[in-house]
Amino acid sequence: MLFGKFSIFLALFILFAAFQEPALAIKKSYIVYLGGHSHGPEVTAADLRRVTDSHTQLLASFLGSEEKAKDAIIYNYKRHVNGFAAVLEEEEAAEIAKHPDVVSVFPNQGKKLHTTHSWDFLMLERQGVIHPSSAWKKARYGEDTIIANLDTGVWPESKSFSGHGYGPIPSKWKGICQFDNKAGPLCNRKLIGARYFNKGFEAYAGKLNSSYCTPRDTDGHGSHTLSTAAGNFVPGASVFGVGNGTAKGGSPKARVASYKVCWPPINGSECFDADIMKAFDTAIDDGVDVLSVSLARIRDNTVSPMRDADYQGATPFAYGSGHIRPNRAVDPGLVYDLTLNDYLDFLCGIGYSQTQIRQVAGIHYHKCPEDYSILNFNNPSITVLNVRGTVNVTRTVKLVGKPGIYAARLRAPYGYSISVEPNILQFKKTGEEKSFKLIITVHRASSTVYGFGELIWQDSTHYVRSPIVLSAADP
Repeated sequence: MLFGKFSIFLALFILFAAFQEPALAIKKSYIVYLGGHSHGPEVTAADLRRVTDSHTQLLASFLGSEEKAKDAIIYNYKRHVNGFAAVLEEEEAAEIAKHPDVVSVFPNQGKKLHTTHSWDFLMLERQGVIHPSSAWKKARYGEDTIIANLDTGVWPESKSFSGHGYGPIPSKWKGICQFDNKAGPLCNRKLIGARYFNKGFEAYAGKLNSSYCTPRDTDGHGSHTLSTAAGNFVPGASVFGVGNGTAKGGSPKARVASYKVCWPPINGSECFDADIMKAFDTAIDDGVDVLSVSLARIRDNTVSPMRDADYQGATPFAYGSGHIRPNRAVDPGLVYDLTLNDYLDFLCGIGYSQTQIRQVAGIHYHKCPEDYSILNFNNPSITVLNVRGTVNVTRTVKLVGKPGIYAARLRAPYGYSISVEPNILQFKKTGEEKSFKLIITVHRASSTVYGFGELIWQDSTHYVRSPIVLSAADP
C-alpha cells in the first residue's frame, strides 16, 4: 500500500534510484527533482499555486524571465513529488543541478514496455482450481483495493473491466475519467478512473494531434497488464479456441485506474520519465493503494533453474532471493523490517548530506548517525564486497507469526567461512525482534569472482531465506 509519509517516501526513493540512468542520445527535456514538499497531506489550492510559483521563479533565475520559464516547463510535480519537467539546453540543466535547493537533474528518457504473469507458476491456483489456503481467498481477491496501472492505457469495453456486481466506489477515490464519449461514461464501479500523460512524449515527438488526447489503449499492452493485475473473472476466455478457461487478474475484485504514459515508439522508447513521474504524483494523490508498472526489467522464467537475459545460469544478482510465493508471503514467519529512518540512514551511508536528505524527506528532520555502516542496512539480502580478513554484519528480524524457535542454516561460498551468533532465535510473542551477527572470514577466495551462499532461518513451518554475495579484497 502506498499510503502515509513512509510509503510515499519509499515510492519516491525507488523512483529516484530508477531514474539515475544514462540518457538517450537526444537531450532536450529534463526533470528537475527538488525532493519532498513542506506542505502537509491536506493540500490546498494555495499550496499548489505556491509550489508552481516557486518552480517558475527557480527556473526564471536561470533563463532570465518568468515568461521563458513558463514556456519551458511541461510539468509541475506539486503534490507528493517536488520538481518540474522542462525543455532546457544541456548547459542550463548542468547549471540548475548546482543549485543548493536541487537534489538532481536528469534527462527525460524513454523506457520500453514489458510483461510477466502466471498464476499457476505463483501457485495461487492449480489447473484452474483455487485451494482454500490460497492467498487469493485470504485476501478476499483484493476486494476494494484500488490498483493503478501505468502503461498504454485501457480498453474500457473489455469484460475484464465491467462494473457489474460492484458496490459503490470507495469514498477515498479522488481520480477522474478522461474518456470523451458522447454515448455516456466509459468508467464504472470497476474501472473507476482513466487519465493520460503525454507532454514528456510530446517533447520528443513534436506537436501531437487530438488522437493522442485519450487514455484509450490502441496497443493492447496496457489492457493486458491491467487485466493481469486486477481483471474480473471472465469465464470462457480463449485465444481462437485454444487455452479455454476463466481469465482473471491477480486481484480480481479490486478497483482499477489506468494512467496512460506509453505511446508509439520513438527510437525504441515508448514511455518517458516526465510522464511516468507525473502519473506517479497524480496516482498517489488520487488515492490508489497499489501501483502496477510493467516498464523494462523483468524476465519470465519457468520452474527450471533460472536463466539470465543471456540464458546463462542466473545468480542472485539476477533473481534476488528467488521468485515470490504469495501463499507463503501471507504467513512469512519472520520479516526484516525497515523504517523511514533506516532508509534515511542508508542515504547518509552512501554520502548524501543532511541538507540533501531533508530535501528528499520533505518536512522530516533527520540527523545522520556518526558510526553508520551500510553493511548493516536491514535488507534480507547480504552483500559484502572486498572482504579482507574477518567482517561482521548485523541484521534484525521481527516475528509476525506465532511464537516459536528458529534455527539458522548456512551455506558459505567457496573460499569463505561464515558463522552466525546466536544460531537459535526464540520468540515468545508476535512483534518481538531479535538481532544476530554474521561473522564472515575469507580464506582462499578470488578477488575477481563473486561467491554466492545463503542463510535460512527455519522453524517447523517456515523458512526465511537470505542470499549472500561476497567478494574478496585484492591480495
